[in-house]
Amino acid sequence: MNARIFAVADAFDAMTSDRVYRRGRGYDEAAAELEAFSGRQFDPQVIEAFRRVPREEWAEMRRRSLEPRAESEISAGLHDAATAALFITSRVASLIN
Repeated sequence: MNARIFAVADAFDAMTSDRVYRRGRGYDEAAAELEAFSGRQFDPQVIEAFRRVPREEWAEMRRRSLEPRAESEISAGLHDAATAALFITSRVASLIN
């Protein structure tokens, strides 16, 4: 189940993050794409839990993931994308378990 949750978290983070070749999508557009692929690419149970997380929590997780990292976290390989996906994974898992 954790891998299925992480797949959604990672996809959401990838869609909403700015890249050098494109701007990140907004919450609504990214959530609509996850919904469109529910049952095909993503576990419907995970998508249902994802929808139950209030939008304000997503904004807070995003803000926290972009905070400067301590040197120990950087050397341990925890970078922004991984941190955002881990925040999301943890929150969605709490709604499934």
